[in-house]
Amino acid sequence: MRFAVEDCRHVSTRLERALLGAGQAVVRVPPKLMAGARLSARTRGKSDPIDALAIARAALREPDLPVVTHDVVSREVRLLVDHREDLVNVRTQMQRRLRWHVHKLDPERDPAPRSLDRYATLDGIAS
Repeated sequence: MRFAVEDCRHVSTRLERALLGAGQAVVRVPPKLMAGARLSARTRGKSDPIDALAIARAALREPDLPVVTHDVVSREVRLLVDHREDLVNVRTQMQRRLRWHVHKLDPERDPAPRSLDRYATLDGIAS
């Protein structure tokens, strides 16, 4: 099975990564290959079903579309980004838990939102 994705990387990168991570083959279809299909559509404006059909037709018609791959560098970057997201999630959980404990100990004490990553706020809580 092969998936065809419109080549707008600022929008489709996550989808491409997810498909590659699931072991699927992905090709990028340049938007210019779908211009004719969009013009010949009977409805006005942007239509996801019309776009999807145009992408599929272009993918079947064009045998030499660029294949999406993970090279060594992109794989390493993806792993680093995933690790960073994990660390950010852990930090957020710890800050929420700390806020709840501070509230349980002293309901009058309420650190400002998004301030639990500042040393001054943490020092104030510790004292």
